Amino acid sequence: MDSLVNAIGAKSSTASGTISVADTNVNVTMTVDAKTSQKDGSSFGAKLAIKAKNGVAIDIAGDAVYASNGDVYFRANNLQKSLDAAIDLYISESAKDPTVKATPVSPESKAEAKSAYNSILGPVIKKIDNQWIKISVSDLKDLSQSSGTQYECTQTVIKKITANNTTESAELKELYAKNKFIVVKDNLGTKDGSLGYVVDVDEAKAKKFGDDFKNTKAYKELNDCSKSDTSQTDNTTTKTDDTKTTTPVTHIEVWVDQWSHMMTAIKGTVTASDSDKTKLDFDIKTTFNAPVTIAIPKDSISLKEVTDSVKSIFSDTSGAAESQSMPL
Repeated sequence: MDSLVNAIGAKSSTASGTISVADTNVNVTMTVDAKTSQKDGSSFGAKLAIKAKNGVAIDIAGDAVYASNGDVYFRANNLQKSLDAAIDLYISESAKDPTVKATPVSPESKAEAKSAYNSILGPVIKKIDNQWIKISVSDLKDLSQSSGTQYECTQTVIKKITANNTTESAELKELYAKNKFIVVKDNLGTKDGSLGYVVDVDEAKAKKFGDDFKNTKAYKELNDCSKSDTSQTDNTTTKTDDTKTTTPVTHIEVWVDQWSHMMTAIKGTVTASDSDKTKLDFDIKTTFNAPVTIAIPKDSISLKEVTDSVKSIFSDTSGAAESQSMPL
């Protein structure tokens, strides 16, 4: 309980490790590196490796930065290479369409198809590949005044929740202390100075936590930001309580420093009880209240510049697309 409560009010945190998902058709592995600072914002980097059982492999990498003033930056890396792999996969799968007479795809036909897709998507990829794109609050308001205002309001409330000396933060810590829905199933002993526990969720206490959260100042402020009635959502949840669902098999471990009572790692496995036997594995190392530097990108293009460029590109190619069908 100490580790979870301490994490809520930590001045900084880092999380790094791997998350993987596998089923009978594809394996997906993501390497993540995240940093958060109450003062300066947060950053997130990820590398995604997708490997299909048919041999097709696609690698995607990207970064995101959240600045303390609410601006968001994101960047996708090596998009052209990922696009080429995605086009290859699309062409291969299109050739297997059961509604179309199966015929081998010749190298010439494949090259023609790739050229056609690249002629349309290539300029967009060139514009944004390895380039930081900035989304400011004003950008969001230009797209939608209500959405931009709601985002700005929500960020203000979240800062209060994650701060140390606010009513919102204190309420959340007290609420969890009264409803400790993360419970210990097994003690794993001590390893590298951390105590390990196999944990589970007490559904009754989790429901009580959720119900009581609606009476907190933070919830009311978040609800005021959206200016929406949540009664419909509550009714929907109530109606689905009796629906028979298949419960996945889970094994979750939490490791906590025995002296500071700060979480040092969270790892586990979740196996779905479906026909594909989907399995999720994760192993994340964490630190709290250590020095963290959030580097705000200095060289970026605006969201408006990107959307204007995309509109121009597709406007120029719309006539060609109407006059001829795409290969395959």
